[in-house]
Amino acid sequence: MTLERSDWNDLNQAVRDLVQARTGPVRAARTAPAGLNSQLAVVLDTANGPLFVKGLRVDHPGVVRQHREAMINPYMLSLAPSLRWQAEGAGWSLLAFTYIPEARHADYSPGSADLSAVVQVINRLQGIPCPTCR
Repeated sequence: MTLERSDWNDLNQAVRDLVQARTGPVRAARTAPAGLNSQLAVVLDTANGPLFVKGLRVDHPGVVRQHREAMINPYMLSLAPSLRWQAEGAGWSLLAFTYIPEARHADYSPGSADLSAVVQVINRLQGIPCPTCR
């Protein structure tokens, strides 16, 4: 199911304040053009550099997935950007990650040059121990 995206400027001030309490003033924001699992997916330009922030309303069932993503992030740092912070408030659950400017979705079409890299990542994933779930 595709979620309707919210742009930074569409968020109510309480949500923007929640973010800016952690980032300082946001100089610019752009909505991520790809991805299907977050109602909010923005790259924020802050005084400390760019940051990728994604989020869901707290009443969305996908919040459970987002909490799991935050829990396993420390185990995935060799494969994924680091979680900088997480916050809940103003009706939203938010995760902020180090921004990776050259990141893009893999091309899974037959013959794609990305396929061998995807296989390498899957093989590396198999070597990462599963964290203890709480």
